[in-house]
Formats: sequence, structure tokens, C-alpha cells
Amino acid sequence: MKVKNWIIVALVGALTLSLVTIVTAQDSQTANVEVRVWQSTGDAESLYISARPEGGSWATLGTTPLDMSGLNSRGTFKYGDITVAVPLPRGEGAASESSSFTPVYGQGQHNDTYYYAEASGYAYAFVFDTTGSDTRVYRFYLTCEETEWRHVSLLAPERAYIPGQIGEFVRVTYQLDDGPLVQEQWRLLTYRQLNSTFVPDGLREAQQITIWLANTARTFDISGLHDTVIQGNIDNCHKFSELTE
Repeated sequence: MKVKNWIIVALVGALTLSLVTIVTAQDSQTANVEVRVWQSTGDAESLYISARPEGGSWATLGTTPLDMSGLNSRGTFKYGDITVAVPLPRGEGAASESSSFTPVYGQGQHNDTYYYAEASGYAYAFVFDTTGSDTRVYRFYLTCEETEWRHVSLLAPERAYIPGQIGEFVRVTYQLDDGPLVQEQWRLLTYRQLNSTFVPDGLREAQQITIWLANTARTFDISGLHDTVIQGNIDNCHKFSELTE
């Protein structure tokens, strides 16, 4: 195992132990804490770390860049320290508290899903279509706009176009997995791009989405769409205005 991998393993182990110790000290009941280290496929030096209560969402506490600039006294290991407050499950009727959120900036690829996020609050994750021989031409986006607007988009390739008048709504039919067909009006931003008004219900739990237009039908594998390091940005889209002011 490479030295860098040993460092990550040691850090994750220490973080997990410290989190479990803190949680256990606060309550007589035990609590499991899950920790994950993310490594960008586009930049091998970019590391991020997440923690969550067992079975929870990685977006609940956000994802923190892992700064490995620390060096022990013997000069044999690099390290990075973070502190994460992990909320315990509350009983019925207990008041909930807002969780902390740390946005992640950058771009990369994870689970065949491409992602991008910038400090202004604009962030997206997208996948290519998997339809027949004409694959990897249409794109399906999950987006957080700088206006705090979350939506999905369909982008056609340069050699294709979407029928309709720019600025007007186009009827779109879509299906999540084997669920019912849903018809909605999506706005035609350009001859190549359609934007929904809202994020479709059930999108997070679905494995694929098929979209029908007047001249084509496209299927997208969205199983990894909600599992990138910028998912916290998208989940907390409404908070960006407060963070960037």
C-alpha cells in the first residue's frame, strides 16, 4: 500500500474513533459514524472527507476539503485534521436543529457522473445518455443555479435540436425506472436545451430516467447522479446566497 493510502487510512481511523467517542460520551447509547474519503479523478491530489450518522446522507453535514499540509515531528507522516459534529437521531416530537454546511468547489468525475461547482453557487452533475449506438450525445443535468433554483436539464448535441420556440414551454414525457409516465412543461432555453421548473419527484431514488421528445427518446443512467462530492451544494442550493454575500 502506498504511503499516501496509509495516511488516508490512518486519518479515517482516527476520525472515526474520535467521532464515536464524542457521540458515546454524550449519550449512554452507542452510535455508528460512517466516514468517506473522496479523491477527484481529475486531480489525484484533491481529497475531501465526509461523515454521517449510519445510513444517513453524505449531504447532511457537507463535505470538507482535506488539507494534508500538516507534518508530524519525525517528518514521517503528513496529516490533516477536521472536526465534524454528528447529530444523533432524535425522539419523536424533539426539535430539529439545522446542520452545518460546507460547500465544495471544483470539477471531476465519479461513478460515471460528471460534476462541477463554483464559489458563486452554480453547481451541476450530469450523465450522458445510454441509448443505442448513438450514445454519449445527449446530457441530463441536475443543477443548482446561482439564483438558488434547483432543476434538471436536457441538452442535445450540436448536430441535433429540440423542436419548439425558444423561451416557450415544450411538453416533455419522462419515466423514472418502471414508474408511470409523467408529462410536464419544460422551458426551451435554446434549440438544444430544455430546463424543468422543478426537480422531478423520486429522482434521487431512481436508477434511470427515460425522456421522450417529439423527435427522440433518450435513457440516462442516473444511479450515481446524487453521489458526487458536490451533492451537498445542490441539496443546500438555497444557502448559497448567504455564503457568498
